[in-house]
Amino acid sequence: MAFLEDSDIQLLGLNQQQQDCLVITGKRKASAWAYSMRYSNNSSQNGIGLDVTMRNIADVSIGDTVVIEKVTPLAGERVILKPVEEIIPGISARVMEYVPFAIKDNPLAVGERIWYSFDGTTFVFDVADVQPKNASAIVVSKNTKFAVG
Repeated sequence: MAFLEDSDIQLLGLNQQQQDCLVITGKRKASAWAYSMRYSNNSSQNGIGLDVTMRNIADVSIGDTVVIEKVTPLAGERVILKPVEEIIPGISARVMEYVPFAIKDNPLAVGERIWYSFDGTTFVFDVADVQPKNASAIVVSKNTKFAVG
C-alpha cells in the first residue's frame, strides 16, 4: 500500500472510490495500491507514505525522492522470477507453487523485488518478466503462473 495526500491523489487523477495502482520508482520499482493519507496513521506533507516493506521493495529511505505513476494493471498470466541468490535445486518448484498464494490480489511490476519465506528460509527474487508483455503492472491471481528463470 502507498498512502498519498488528497492533493496528490487529485494531481495523479486517482479515483478515491476504487483501488488505483501505482508504480513507484526509487532505486528499484515497486507497485502498490493507492490510498488516501486520511485512512492512515501516517502523516507527511507533500509526500507519499510507504511502510518499511514498501521502502525495502523500492530500495528507498524516509526522505528519498521517488517517481510515482498511475498505471492500469492487467490480469497476470505469467511471472518470471530471478533469484537474487542461488537456491537449492528442487526447492524452486515448491516455492513457485506457494508464491502466488502469498501475493494473490497484489500488483507486480518488472524490476520489483519480492521476499518469500518457505520452510524457515527466506527467498529473494527480482521480477524479471511478466505476461502480458505490454503491462506496466499485473495483478497476481490464483491463475497466474510463476517460474524461475
